[in-house]
Amino acid sequence: MEKQNEIHKLGTIAIVLSTVILSQLLLNTPIALAQSEDEIPTLKCIINNHEYMMIPTIHSSEGSVKTINSPELPDEVQPAFKVGVGEKMSMEFSEKPTSVSVFLVDYDADTPQVTPQKVTDIENAELVGPPGIRNLEVRAIYPNGEYTTYTKLIEII
Repeated sequence: MEKQNEIHKLGTIAIVLSTVILSQLLLNTPIALAQSEDEIPTLKCIINNHEYMMIPTIHSSEGSVKTINSPELPDEVQPAFKVGVGEKMSMEFSEKPTSVSVFLVDYDADTPQVTPQKVTDIENAELVGPPGIRNLEVRAIYPNGEYTTYTKLIEII
């Protein structure tokens, strides 16, 4: 029952945060963040021995959800790197989260597409696709109840 409640909570958070991200993309008006970006836990992804700092986009703390940055879009920036389907990635957090979800998100689609990736443990995942230019999105919940979404535009080949 406890596991179902946690899954339900994660699903609810994911829906709320996806709605916030989409509304901010459509309005292109990030909300000012009261908390300094320096106070938000950082995330570095390591793929094929290369390190990539992920961009925090959404942060929830003390009951408020704030947009920090908008996800990168292919018409604005080039993908940070190319990676093959099935590649493994490790994640280095400045603070250890209690829960991690990894997705590939296509915000450029007519209806944004969110594809869950295979999380093997709190610090490792496998990118299972689909191919194309997508936002690698990591959603982390921390022991203090804070929640942060991180993104990086990548190309899956």
